[in-house]
Amino acid sequence: MSIKRLLKLFDTRRALLLCILCAIPLFLTAYVYYKYSSPQGDEPHYLIISQTLQIYHSIDVMKDYTHGDYLAFYPKPIDAHVSPNAEGVMLPMHSIGGPIIWLLPFMLHGRLGVILFIALLTLVAILNIYYFLLEMAIRPAYAFFVSLAFALGSPLYVFSHLTFIEPIGMLACIYIVRVFFQQELRQRDLIGSGIALGVLPWIHIRFALIEVVLFAFLLLRLYRENGLHNIRRYVAYLLPVVALFLLFEAYNLIFWGTLNPAPNQANSGQIPFKYLPFVGLAGTFMDQEFGLFTNFPMFIFALPGILLTLKKKYLSLHILLLLLFVPYLLTFTTFRLWSGGWTPPTRFLVVLVPTLAFYIAWALQQASNRLLNIFFMLCTLFAFACGVAYIGAQKLGFNSGKGTSLAMLHLQDLIHLPITNYVPSVYRPDQLSLFAFWIVGILGITAITYLLGRAKAFY
Repeated sequence: MSIKRLLKLFDTRRALLLCILCAIPLFLTAYVYYKYSSPQGDEPHYLIISQTLQIYHSIDVMKDYTHGDYLAFYPKPIDAHVSPNAEGVMLPMHSIGGPIIWLLPFMLHGRLGVILFIALLTLVAILNIYYFLLEMAIRPAYAFFVSLAFALGSPLYVFSHLTFIEPIGMLACIYIVRVFFQQELRQRDLIGSGIALGVLPWIHIRFALIEVVLFAFLLLRLYRENGLHNIRRYVAYLLPVVALFLLFEAYNLIFWGTLNPAPNQANSGQIPFKYLPFVGLAGTFMDQEFGLFTNFPMFIFALPGILLTLKKKYLSLHILLLLLFVPYLLTFTTFRLWSGGWTPPTRFLVVLVPTLAFYIAWALQQASNRLLNIFFMLCTLFAFACGVAYIGAQKLGFNSGKGTSLAMLHLQDLIHLPITNYVPSVYRPDQLSLFAFWIVGILGITAITYLLGRAKAFY
């Protein structure tokens, strides 16, 4: 057997082991969440859209709300989430893309079918993270290590059993990014990327900003490799995007009476750039209830990873992620509910966080330090413990901007440590010193990891 085939065999076995290790907590949590909870936040409203499609073969969700069909999976009366179309007819305030995509699992097994479907999508996303890291020259051991950490200690785990649309968008994004950076751009990858891009605005119109950037980058690579030749490859890529966009606009025109791509959001007043982004940005990264670093501290390692990859070789990655993150962050942090409302942390940001996997893996690989690896594992385990605590927490951990993470509160009751006293919140007064402490700590970890990585690079 050749060396190349042997390495491929080992890689396949490692990927299979990763799937098994990730599937156990993902599907077990999904079943427990289904068994001992009811839908929270926006979850029942997304399920109601699927139920309306199944029972009434329409998107007139007021029939479902009025008849109380949703009582099959939600145990009490609920306020309708609707928005008026041009004729004043009340239609779903939430986008219908997700409920259509998971309609078959819902028809087969109801809410449980959707939860298991989301868990499966999360597993596929983790596998895409693993192969993305391999494409970016991360050593297999670190690719495995970081991918497993994403399954346990990142927002992917928290959302893997919730009936939200963000995991669908997250899988689409990491898949397209992986395709963009892989060595060979195959025909099936072009078709798959075209479909994924076309689906994004159907899932939610705020993903349109992400769609435009990813579409342009992949089209540019296609042009660099083919010029104006090999038209079949362009057709394979562009046809699904154009067809799904035209279908999306036809849907808006027929049902909403407009070509505005976001009539459901605009008509209900959910539009961006109504507020300054500063509180939203601080909360998105540092808030106890909603922050990325505070709830999932493994992402602190993305900062030294960025510094260690400031090279021409990674320029395209830096530009791509800059164009993905900055406009998207400024869009949702200027909403009235920048946190995503009554929801687990980083709901709006979860769609992009898998793209940070390379920076994290590169930082750990370059530093190659046992103590840092142990600290990274502790960060992962802390986030995993909080993720598990959501199921037993009040309101299932769906925070509402009260200054205290319900999951952390539940965890501290179990281990008898005052966790919530040491994590900052934008909703509490007199938090400046706590924010400063966290910032200094993050900068310290960044500096240590960066210096270790730079030192190893000289040997």
